[in-house]
Amino acid sequence: MVSTSKRPRAASDDEERASSRGQHAKRPRIENAQGSPSPTLSAGDGTAGDETANNDALVPDPADGVALTDSEESLSDLPDEEAITDSEEPVLDPADGVALTDNEELLSNLADEEWLLDLADEEAITDSEQPVPNPADRVAVTNSDKLVPVAVDRDAAHEDEIVYQNRMVPNLALRTGNEKYGEKDARRKQPTEAEERLRNAQDVMLKTLVDAFRSHNRETISSKKEEKGIDYSLPPMTNIDDMFADMVGRLWHKHGLQDAVKQLRKTVLKVATMCSGTEAPILSMNSIADAFRSLGQEFRFEHMFSVEIVQYKQAYIEANFSPPILFRDMIEVGQHSKATTAYGGLTEVPGGVDILIVGFSCVDGSNLNPKKKKLTEVGESGDTLRAVLRYASRFRPRIILLENVASQGWETTRAYMENNWADPSVNLDHLQEIWGNDDPNSGYSALASFCDTKNYYLPQTRTRGYMLCIDRKVGRQVADQMLAHWAFIFATVLPRRASSPFQDFLLGEDDIRMISQRRFAAQDAYSGFKKRVPRDWVLCRDRYIEYNEVHRLGEGSPICHSVVEGGPTFPPEFWSRPFVASQTDRVVRHLDYAYLRAALKSFYDALYKSRAWDVSQNIDRDQDAVRFGIISCLTPTGTAVLTTRGAPLIGWELLSLQGLPSAKLLLGNLSESSMRNFAGNAMTTTVVGAAILALVTSCAAYLAIPSAEVKKPATESVPAKTDYLTFTDGSQLDDPKTLNLTSLQQTHSQVLLQLAHSSQRLCH
Repeated sequence: MVSTSKRPRAASDDEERASSRGQHAKRPRIENAQGSPSPTLSAGDGTAGDETANNDALVPDPADGVALTDSEESLSDLPDEEAITDSEEPVLDPADGVALTDNEELLSNLADEEWLLDLADEEAITDSEQPVPNPADRVAVTNSDKLVPVAVDRDAAHEDEIVYQNRMVPNLALRTGNEKYGEKDARRKQPTEAEERLRNAQDVMLKTLVDAFRSHNRETISSKKEEKGIDYSLPPMTNIDDMFADMVGRLWHKHGLQDAVKQLRKTVLKVATMCSGTEAPILSMNSIADAFRSLGQEFRFEHMFSVEIVQYKQAYIEANFSPPILFRDMIEVGQHSKATTAYGGLTEVPGGVDILIVGFSCVDGSNLNPKKKKLTEVGESGDTLRAVLRYASRFRPRIILLENVASQGWETTRAYMENNWADPSVNLDHLQEIWGNDDPNSGYSALASFCDTKNYYLPQTRTRGYMLCIDRKVGRQVADQMLAHWAFIFATVLPRRASSPFQDFLLGEDDIRMISQRRFAAQDAYSGFKKRVPRDWVLCRDRYIEYNEVHRLGEGSPICHSVVEGGPTFPPEFWSRPFVASQTDRVVRHLDYAYLRAALKSFYDALYKSRAWDVSQNIDRDQDAVRFGIISCLTPTGTAVLTTRGAPLIGWELLSLQGLPSAKLLLGNLSESSMRNFAGNAMTTTVVGAAILALVTSCAAYLAIPSAEVKKPATESVPAKTDYLTFTDGSQLDDPKTLNLTSLQQTHSQVLLQLAHSSQRLCH
C-alpha cells in the first residue's frame, strides 16, 4: 500500500540557503505494492529529496511555500491522509475525465466510450441555483429558468430520459453500465478482467456524475457558465419570416412535421381567437403558411371569429383581418347563444372550432398589480377564464391554447380545465355551473409550459405560460400522449436563443417614422419646457431617498443636471431635450440614479452603452439587471428610455420587438400610447407561433378527423326592414337592401349618407 503523509512544514532559513547552493538533502523513498521505488512526501523535516536530471527546477507549493519536484507536485494534489491501492477501483476526476491510475489501457478504453462523453455534456447540467428534478417525480416541460411541477404522464418521456432545462437529458439514476455489459443479451460471454475493470470505472464515473447532478455542482463538469444573453455564435436574425422558416425547417425532417402536413393536406383548420389584441396567433399562422409555401406545401385555416372589447383594437382587427364575426365581450359569448358584435348587432355564437386561442386577462395575476386576486375570486382574470370554460363546455372546441403571465394560477387553471373536483384550489360551485357534474371525462386534458421570449429568437425577457387543452372525448391516454409530444417540441426542440441585440430591431435615425414621432413629441413637450413646475411626489420621493441611502449613489445629477425640483434640465446634447424637459421630477431623478447605479455597481458609462430604462416604474422596481442586448419585459404603460438616444422607444419599434410585422399592418392614426398598449398586451408571435407549430405537429392525426357538421353562421347584417330605412322626413329608400358591414362596394355618397342615417341605431 502506498500512503501519502501530511504536508511538510516550511523549510528553515538554513535549509533554504542549502537549497539555493544545490545542496539538497535526500528525501526518503518508499516502495509501492510492486516493489518499485515511488517518490512521496515524508512526515519528517520537510527537506527536499533526490531529483532526476529533468527535474532540477523546483515547483513551489502555494499551500506552504515548499519547493516540490514535478513528480512530487502531482502527489501534492491528493487529499491529506488518503490511501490508494491497486485493489481499489480507479478514481476518476469528472471535471476532465483523467483517471488516477497507471493503467493506460483503461484510459484508452474510457476515451472510446462515446456515451460517457455524452453524459458529460456541459449543457445537460444546469446552474447551481436551479432545482434538480427527481426522476421519479412528474415534471413539467418548461422553457423558463426553473422547473414547475405539474401532473405529466410518465409515459410522456422515455424511461431513460428526463425533461430538464428544456432538454431531454439522460436519466443518470436509471442508465448504468449494465446497458452495455448487463443481462440484456443472454448470449454474451462473461466479461474478461479488462472489461470488468472498465465496467467498474464506468460505474464510478456515473456515480460521480449523478452526485454532481444532484448537488447542483456545475463546476465539477465544466467551469464554463451558461450564457443568458445574446448568443453570438448563431447567425444574426431579425426578419420575422426568416424566424418562422427556421422553425419549420428544423421540424420538417426530424420531428414529424412533414408527416403532419400530409395528414392535413385536405383539412382546413377552423380557428377562433379571444382577447388576442393584435391577433398575433393569426399573424403567426400566416407566417407558418408562408414558410410551408416555400417548401411547396400548403397550410390552410379559416378564421371563424374574434372577440375584443377595446374599440381601437376592434378597428385594427377589422382593418387587417376582417373576420366574419367580431364579438365585443367574451363573457357574453360564453354565457349566451347570441352575443353582441362590435357593431352593436346580435348574432349567434358559432361552434365547430378546431383550435381556440385565448389570451385571457392577466390583470389580477400580474406582478405589477399590488392587489392580486385568485382565479376563484370575482375579478377580470377569473371572469374571463370562466367565460372560456363555459364556451368550451357548450361548443367543445377540439383544442384550446391558453396564454397568460407566468405568475397566473396555472395549477388552478388546469384543475378547472380538467374538471378536477378533488383540487382544493377550485370553487366547486364554478365547476358545477360549468361542467354540470363531477365526471372528469367531461373536461379537457391540460398541460402548461413556461417560456421566455429571448429563447425564441427575439431579444426580450418576457416570461409567459402556455397551456394546451385537448378534449378528453378523444381518449385520455391519447390526449396525454399528444400533450407530452407538444410540450417536448415546444419547450425542447423549437427554442433558439436570440442572436441579434435589440438595437438591430430599432428604426434608423433617418427613418421617416422616427422623424415624424420626434417632431410630434417636440411639439407636445415644448410648451411644457417653460412651464415646468414642481409636483407632489411624496410617496415616491421616500422610496428614492431610501434607495439612494442603501446603494450610496450620491446626490449628483450627471444626466439631467437638475438643480432644483421643477427647474430646467440640461441633458447631453444628443439626448432629446423636449422629452427630458416634459418629464416629472420623479422621472428626472430616475434617469440620474440609473446612470449612477450603472457607473458605481456595473462600472460602465450608460451614455455609450445601449440600455433601455423603464422610467414608468420607480427606481427600486426597474433594476436594469438584464444582459447587454436584451430588453426587459414590455408593458402596456411602460416607457423604455434608450440611453444612447435620450428618448423612449417608439411604438413601431416595440411592435417589432414583439415579432409583429408592423410594415405589413394598417395601424391608421393610432397614438403613441395606443401602440405601446398594443405591444405590451400582445402575444409574441415567435412564441405563440412555436406553440401552434408544435400543436400542429403533435395533433395532426386528431385534427385531420372530420368534425361534425356545424352550420356556419351568416355574415353579420342588419335586417332589411322598412322601418330601419325610413328617414325622419318620412321618405324611404326605393330599393332597400341588406346592409353588409364586412364587404366593400362602390356607392354614391348621398346613398351612403342615407344608409348611415338609417342605421344610426347601431351607434348607440
